[in-house]
Amino acid sequence: MPETVYWAVIDEAVVGRISLRHRLEGNLLKMGGHIGYEVRPSFRRRGVATAMLRELLKTEKAKEIGRLLLTCAPDNIASNKTILANGGVFTEKVFVEMVNDYRNHYWIELTKLGSP
Repeated sequence: MPETVYWAVIDEAVVGRISLRHRLEGNLLKMGGHIGYEVRPSFRRRGVATAMLRELLKTEKAKEIGRLLLTCAPDNIASNKTILANGGVFTEKVFVEMVNDYRNHYWIELTKLGSP
């Protein structure tokens, strides 16, 4: 799947990464979505994920896609908050057979956030 990967760097140290998948198919429609990210454990709870997602949503490719699916585990409180803080709208909780667990689905509509 084509994707663009960005790295978060603080004081020359990589503290996180975020990727934008250019299209979705197969399992990514249930688990994964357009955007995936992770933050180094020692930098969690500092707003890094929220900032990475905010900056990614400003990119031309994200604007071109326009409507972005983000998924996360229902019990991943930090990720749920990160998505909501960036305009994510919860739409459904989906059972994903391959992991035998649920995923929350959120959509971010960039045109509703004031992007062209």
